[in-house]
Amino acid sequence: MQIKVIFILLLFLSTAGAPKYLQPPTVKSLPKSLSEPLPKSLSEPLPKSLSEPLPKSLSKPLSKSFEHKDLKKNKSDTILPKPLKEHTGYKYVLGIYGGYNYFDKKDIKVAYQEFVPNMNDFINVSKKLRGFSPTVIAGLQQPVNNLSIFNKIFLGVKAFYFDSEIKGQMTAICPDGKTKAQIAAICIDGYVCAESSAKVPVKSLSVLLNSRLYFNFDVDGLTAFIEGGLGLNYYKTKLTITGGESQFDTDIKTNKGYKNLYNIGAGFSQSLSDDWYIDLVYNYYHSLNLKSKTEAISGVNLASPIKIKFDNHNVSLGIQKTFL
Repeated sequence: MQIKVIFILLLFLSTAGAPKYLQPPTVKSLPKSLSEPLPKSLSEPLPKSLSEPLPKSLSKPLSKSFEHKDLKKNKSDTILPKPLKEHTGYKYVLGIYGGYNYFDKKDIKVAYQEFVPNMNDFINVSKKLRGFSPTVIAGLQQPVNNLSIFNKIFLGVKAFYFDSEIKGQMTAICPDGKTKAQIAAICIDGYVCAESSAKVPVKSLSVLLNSRLYFNFDVDGLTAFIEGGLGLNYYKTKLTITGGESQFDTDIKTNKGYKNLYNIGAGFSQSLSDDWYIDLVYNYYHSLNLKSKTEAISGVNLASPIKIKFDNHNVSLGIQKTFL
């Protein structure tokens, strides 16, 4: 009997409705999209680069240049770089030249201290100083507007090197009161010392403060200029006499010294581009006489130094580069 009562009660509750707290929870089926398992890419842990905090540069607020008001500016307000102005001032200059040197010919007097008193010899020059040499210039070039015939000026330094030698035959000049017989041991007829020759090597490095003035004309890039300079000439020279009588074989010590020097010149300059030029230049260099020593390493000492005239005519061809 008790079993029937319980069965009827359960049947009643299931049909008549029971209180909500006694009813079992309603399980609705999930939508297919949520009930499916998560894809592998979402179920995996985040990579280390995403799990770390943002760097300081990204966590800061945007700079002022990215503010909204700047983005609204018109294109006309955009600041553009100013075009470069044409360079109208000075330029640096470097020039390299190669030239040929031609010295004036002049015989050299040789006075001996011993052997034949009061007798002078001369080096009858057969080969004078000549040859090729390099020249370098460096300095500044500046346009000029207040000189009507010139349009630019160069101020700088010039260095000029030369290496050559003088060669000649010794010629004796008999002094007053002497006869040919008295100096027959030295000279043959005609006062020419027997097969005696002389060499005078000369090395010279000249450094000058130099200036050029360019004329205010231009014909297809060709212009002309004049130049001048003052400086010092450092030189080395000596005298060697050989081949005659044994007592004439003489080797004079090398002498070194400085002499004042100046140059004047003129030339043409042809532009190859805005900053490359080819120049043809003539220069005359003059220095005070170069001198030898009087002391001999071997042979006879000199009564006085020999004097070498330094009058040099130089023609050079070179290339010049200008820099801003």
